[in-house]
Amino acid sequence: MSIQNNILVICSWSHLDPLVHRYVLPNIPIIHSQITDKENIYLITYETDANALTSPTGQLFHAHLANQRIAWKPIHYAPLRGQGWRYYLQQILITRRYCRKQGIAVVHAFAPTAGALGWLSVRWSNRKLVIDSWEPHAESMVETGVWRKKSIAFRLLWKLEKQSARDADYLIAAHPAMRSYASEKWHIQPSRVAYRPACTDLAQFDRSLFNRTLIRHELGYSESDLICVCVSQLGGMYYLEESLLLFHLGKRVFGDRFKVLLISTTPRELILGKANSMSLAMNHLQILRAVPADVPGFLSVGQFAYNPQKAVPSKRYGTPVKNGEYWAMGLPILMMTGTSQDAELAMKHRSGVVLLDMHENAILLALEEMKRLLLEPELEARCRGMAQTYRSYAIAHAAYKEVYGYLKGI
Repeated sequence: MSIQNNILVICSWSHLDPLVHRYVLPNIPIIHSQITDKENIYLITYETDANALTSPTGQLFHAHLANQRIAWKPIHYAPLRGQGWRYYLQQILITRRYCRKQGIAVVHAFAPTAGALGWLSVRWSNRKLVIDSWEPHAESMVETGVWRKKSIAFRLLWKLEKQSARDADYLIAAHPAMRSYASEKWHIQPSRVAYRPACTDLAQFDRSLFNRTLIRHELGYSESDLICVCVSQLGGMYYLEESLLLFHLGKRVFGDRFKVLLISTTPRELILGKANSMSLAMNHLQILRAVPADVPGFLSVGQFAYNPQKAVPSKRYGTPVKNGEYWAMGLPILMMTGTSQDAELAMKHRSGVVLLDMHENAILLALEEMKRLLLEPELEARCRGMAQTYRSYAIAHAAYKEVYGYLKGI
């Protein structure tokens, strides 16, 4: 089949991953708005379950996408070790064949790993490549201790990140300074770069839509409880032991009314086991798993939010999804220095508190500062304004109009 004007969206996450629902899918209708009714959008996700398409969640996901005129292609995935090499090559071949079969003209890849796969899929063809959410990933994995710098995974992705950034028809950066990063680290100077942070649906993340008192009651909280909410994994690229210490010290600063609501896919046993090994009582910590649609309601019960993302140099070029959601719900954020550009914005606009490090004294100082911040008038409106200014989907509309306006002209 000859190339038509269809678009293939690739992300390196499973259909079950919250990032697909909170980060990828909301942008697809905006991409749809840039093409004609005769052009179609296809979505590839990478699944550890070879039977994802026929699973109950897969069938629901498939039906949900079909209602939005999106065709779904799950591809079986395995880590790059052992038989992972075989799967990796299969993924590339399957994607290239799928592009030919569906008449794909543009591969639109979300995040660097998918960008590398997208580059391998369009290589030696007339297809165009857009890398969305362009930010460092290989280096972040090393800086956070997930990978070793001498590992095959790092060396391969590092090289592919450079090649894909050099050859992409358009890059959509997660941070305005990514041009400088590419120049410094890879000695390349991409000419076509748009900017789009992780945007937030302000109509969905709106505290006024929820009965906060009722939800608190259902979760077992009283009106006098002061609740820190956190939607995140713990461990790997996110602080685990340090977060538990912060939760522990919160009671010292705020007293017995301090509670923590953690929405996480990290196994409960791992979190509580680590707390036990640190001799930290966590009876004020509630751990829940939640589908994306329930997250705004859970956030509505909080007074402030916590982002446990590790502070490593490359992370300043990212854009945490959770921060936009926190601000949209009127919540000031406790986060590490160097977290995207959000840490600087939080200090500038008094919409959060920045941790200088994760040692006990620094945590206590930050919690005391948060205690003072919570007394300030108009805090909720100020935080909501942060999301409206820095996380609105109007930014995404402008970025995709720029990108697809260019692609239509070549």
